[in-house]
Amino acid sequence: MRPLLVFCALVVPALAWPSTRFAFVVGHNSGHLDEAPLRWAEADAQRFQRALLDVGNVAPERSALLLSPDLERFRTAWTETKGKLAEARLRGEHTTLFFFFSGHGDSGTIHLGRQAVPLAEFRREMAAASSVVVAIVDACRNDRQPRVKSKGALRAPGFDWPSDWAEQQSGLVVIASAGRGEVAQESDDLQSSLFTHHLLTGMAGSADFDGDGVVTLEELYRYGFTRTLEESHGEGAGAQHSELDMRLAGQGALVITYPRRALARLAIEPEVKGSILIIDDASGRVVSEVEQRGERPIEIAVPPGRYRVQVREQDEVRAGLVAVGPGMTALARRDLELRRTRAILHKGAGYDPHPWLLSASLVGSTPTLAGFSWAPGVRWGLSRRAFERWRFGAELQLAMSWARSPLWYLHDVDFSLAAGADRVWSWGAFSLTAGPRIGALVIRQGAERVDAERLQQVLPVATQYSGATWGPRAGLAAGLEFQPHPRLGLRLATDLGSWLVHADRSLQLGYGIGFAVAGMMRF
Repeated sequence: MRPLLVFCALVVPALAWPSTRFAFVVGHNSGHLDEAPLRWAEADAQRFQRALLDVGNVAPERSALLLSPDLERFRTAWTETKGKLAEARLRGEHTTLFFFFSGHGDSGTIHLGRQAVPLAEFRREMAAASSVVVAIVDACRNDRQPRVKSKGALRAPGFDWPSDWAEQQSGLVVIASAGRGEVAQESDDLQSSLFTHHLLTGMAGSADFDGDGVVTLEELYRYGFTRTLEESHGEGAGAQHSELDMRLAGQGALVITYPRRALARLAIEPEVKGSILIIDDASGRVVSEVEQRGERPIEIAVPPGRYRVQVREQDEVRAGLVAVGPGMTALARRDLELRRTRAILHKGAGYDPHPWLLSASLVGSTPTLAGFSWAPGVRWGLSRRAFERWRFGAELQLAMSWARSPLWYLHDVDFSLAAGADRVWSWGAFSLTAGPRIGALVIRQGAERVDAERLQQVLPVATQYSGATWGPRAGLAAGLEFQPHPRLGLRLATDLGSWLVHADRSLQLGYGIGFAVAGMMRF
């Protein structure tokens, strides 16, 4: 591995070349028969392409993403990308190609399932196709052994990129995830490979050491090398050193990403000091790790959505939930609540600073008993987030309906209490929920004679009747939630239910559908 200081000396900070940028991104969880399947390689490839589209100045039409391709599909997609590169160069454009591979590999090939791509040949093709090539390879060769519990990594021969350099117009840069004989580690906690996680974190803005709004190759490699080594050191699989092989002609720093151009950015104010984790509230995945030393705001490019932020400064831990929309969202110390250290879960776990959800709804549902009108009512709910994507709680509902016959005015009051569980799927500020309900239903029915006043003047007979019955109730509920604020939101829900109630000492089966509009508050 080239020493980091030598690399830093080779790159002089300057303005980036104007360039037309292309991406060729490949992820493959499977390797040869003797290689254990990877878990996060394809997800890493998807996230890398998303980062290039969001902050890497790569247009969607100039980006190719391949997941689990065979050799034929790989070659076809590469031929299409080469054609686009050739057209751009014929127009006189300076081109930059980003190649990213996450999967299995060995000293001379990358593995597409049981097939392989020779690296020396592919390197020559890339170098001939583009002015500048930045190739990032996160590959390891794993044998069929149990996954290491802490990181899911297995020791194996290191990945080795061929270094027989040929003369290039501008140059080729290769970053490999691990040194020769080292382990390229996956992390189930991070839901990513260790190297790619820190690479993406750096691309989003954590590697912008000078605060100029762009991340250069030098900054990205320095950040990724340091963080990967720091986190892998002391693990059972051993320390992991990323490697750089570079030959660039010309002057100036090569800009990898432009976090300042992102659609949404989270600005961490200098007053928020310490080690900071930014966790996607929907998936529980750590999207960024930042060290704020209080010198200037740190801007991190993130997709719009909700994020759990956890800050550790010495023995103090603060946490909060922040909604990030388009533009800049500032995170200040007042947005974070002091937490007991033992209440904080490690990154990637289901810690939620506001796990309770209180809702109040206006309800409209079909009547419990035949012949009655639609039943308007109110519903109160209280639930708690117990796992990463599950909520458990209880609902209390009160509804009324009416009916009329030639002789009677009838009214019906339904009182129900149900327990339930909801599975939650989130996309930014929107969430879809669905789950079962089970509980009890009490019906109180009353009746009054239409001619009660006249009848009482003639005959001393009863003109009003009332009674109650009960039974079990079960059903399914689904809802669409919109939560633009970390604690407040709205919910549109529909219910499908059935019930068994006592009627004249027998059981009567009913069913119905209901709709609800609810306000929500998290605490």
